[in-house]
Amino acid sequence: MRTIGIDIGTTSLSSVVQEDGEVLAAACRDHYGSLPPAHGFEDIQDADLIVGQALAETDRLAAEYAPVDAVGVTGQMHGI
Repeated sequence: MRTIGIDIGTTSLSSVVQEDGEVLAAACRDHYGSLPPAHGFEDIQDADLIVGQALAETDRLAAEYAPVDAVGVTGQMHGI
């Protein structure tokens, strides 16, 4: 079974393609989704930008490693 995993983190987007326990591809990069806060206590992000990047990465991996049987997505604790 071939799967794609996407992790939307606080500062980065990580992805992995796995088949029957073997990692076929893995990547991690900054998503640059942080926005300037209006107040000193805020830590805000551009959710549309981050989700767009996650979808684009999923589409890219699905095309490159077709056929894909499943996609799993996880996100940071306090946000996405």
